[in-house]
Amino acid sequence: MILADGITVLCNDIQVDPQDIVMLVLSWHMKAGTMCEFSKKEFIEGLQSLGIDSLDKFREKIPYMRSELKDEQKFREIYNFAFGWAKEKGS
Repeated sequence: MILADGITVLCNDIQVDPQDIVMLVLSWHMKAGTMCEFSKKEFIEGLQSLGIDSLDKFREKIPYMRSELKDEQKFREIYNFAFGWAKEKGS
């Protein structure tokens, strides 16, 4: 598992604020079950789906992930994902 501290390190590595909306889009791509956590499976499959295999490619994908919020259909999917994702465990 990558927990909050690990996600903070990841954000530093990709030069993104942990509070940045792009982290929600990333979590959507990873199909993360819980906020501030990525399982190994979620992380690997999410990066593979985005075609990311290096920090440089990760940084290059950030503008693309931001642009997905402008796509009406994807925005709806991300919005619906965020509802379940943001709930506390067991809720």
